[in-house]
Amino acid sequence: MSHDAVSTSRGGFPYPGFERHDRASPEQVGATAAHILASMPLLQQIMDVLPAAVMILNADRQIVFANAAMALLTGAASPQNLLGMRPGEAVGCIHARMCEGGCGASEFCLACGAGRAIFLAQRDEIVTEECRVTRGAGGEALDLRCVAAPLRLGDERLTLFVLTDISDEKRRRALERIFYHDVLNTAGSLANHADILASAPAQQIGHLAGRIRTLAHRLVEEINSQRQISAAESGDLTVHPADVSLRQVVRDIVAAYQFEDFARGRFIRVDASGGDTIVHTDGALLRRILGNMLRNALEAVGPDQVVTTGWTADDSAATLRVHNPGCMPRAVQLQIFKRSFSTKGPGRGLGTYSMKLLAEKYLGGAVWFTSTPEDGTTFYLRIPLRADPSGRRG
Repeated sequence: MSHDAVSTSRGGFPYPGFERHDRASPEQVGATAAHILASMPLLQQIMDVLPAAVMILNADRQIVFANAAMALLTGAASPQNLLGMRPGEAVGCIHARMCEGGCGASEFCLACGAGRAIFLAQRDEIVTEECRVTRGAGGEALDLRCVAAPLRLGDERLTLFVLTDISDEKRRRALERIFYHDVLNTAGSLANHADILASAPAQQIGHLAGRIRTLAHRLVEEINSQRQISAAESGDLTVHPADVSLRQVVRDIVAAYQFEDFARGRFIRVDASGGDTIVHTDGALLRRILGNMLRNALEAVGPDQVVTTGWTADDSAATLRVHNPGCMPRAVQLQIFKRSFSTKGPGRGLGTYSMKLLAEKYLGGAVWFTSTPEDGTTFYLRIPLRADPSGRRG
């Protein structure tokens, strides 16, 4: 099981029939595909002109027709190579390989807009949904708009299924919303403190000046953070490995966060039993990932609750962890690493997604979590003691 996976055991699958293992045989798929093209001779030519990925699915959700845009989206040599697959299998969704039933049968599929759209279309509804797909070893995120509609060909019940890649649109909107939200909040606080400073008594000037300095540094940090995520997604982020003390990294982040508004009334406990472990990695990216872990944990707990962070090491890698006593709802656990997913409302997100992106694509590590009512929630970051000397890039 991959580190971002959770148990696929479940009670009560909401899409009856989706967990079935049976499929139409290659001969049956071929016969249906031939029937479609014989009934609509110009279908392939017309659909190949469209920029959206178009499929026709049989009752078992297998592809019996695909256009050129679908082949391009999936990297297939031709649309015919996709026949017999289910949509998630064709686009390379990592969850389509998690259980014997394939696409639509894992617990993660409960949160999939594509699965919901197909299920409702099979019940004679026309549905538009969005879904986020994670695919490939590098965890590439793909945002898709899905349109599903019932289709009949003689006595055969089919589904017309159309995918439009909206990844760039979603990424741009999410980055803009988060950027404006964070930067305006910090800039507003900075302006307020500057106004107070202008008429403050002498004994308060030192405190206000220190607060203004902190806010100014945070503003620069937030701008750099958004630029870093954009560069990471486009593969333009350069890694700068150096020797880094985990003890110092944790100490610096705790010192920076303990007086922030999101940490007010909370307690941060550091388990330093891992000793003074030294890793050869990009210290800025490491601080970004661990800082997001700690901030998320502090925002998840209430006043007087404790968040614990620490680290361990073996001969090849170090593992950092951040624990809080709460348990995430199952629906949140299933989507936690998806881009733009957030429990904090509109305009938030990218925190957990960026943790996984930076750790696995650029530090050669892994990010995962456990979350149960008994043990609370713990996020883990495991990185090699020594980075790839060539500098890992996307």
